[in-house]
Amino acid sequence: MGRRKGFNNEFRKRWALSAIRREGSIVSLAREAGVSEQTMYRWRDLFIEGGSERLSGSVSPEREEIERLKKELAGRDQVISEQKIAIRVLTKMFGKLKLSDELKTVVKDELSHVEGKNRLNGVLRCLGISSSTWYQ
Repeated sequence: MGRRKGFNNEFRKRWALSAIRREGSIVSLAREAGVSEQTMYRWRDLFIEGGSERLSGSVSPEREEIERLKKELAGRDQVISEQKIAIRVLTKMFGKLKLSDELKTVVKDELSHVEGKNRLNGVLRCLGISSSTWYQ
C-alpha cells in the first residue's frame, strides 16, 4: 500500500475505536481505511494506551513530567545499587580491619555527613585507601 500522509486525529480515532469494538478484522478495517495492518494495530494500541491525545502524537505536560521522573528515578536506582555494593564490600573490609572501637566511631562520624556519589570516596579516604587503588 502506498503511504498516505495527513490522517487527522478524528480519522485515526474512528478507526482505532472500530478496531477496539471489533467491527471487523484488523485486515478488513485496515483495507477499508486505506492503511496497513501494522498502522491499524498501532492506532488501536496508542488509543488504548492514552486515548485520542496519545493518538494525535501530542504529549501532555503531565505525561512529560512522568517520563522525566521515571528517568530520574532510574538514575537514582542505579546510584543506590552501586552504593549498596560499595557498602557491602566496605563492610566486609571494615570488619576485617583491626580497628579500635574509637577509630571505628571516628570513621562512622566522618561518614555521617558524606552523601551521594562522594560517599564511596569519603569511605576510602577515611580508611586511608586511595580511590585510584580501589578502582583498579
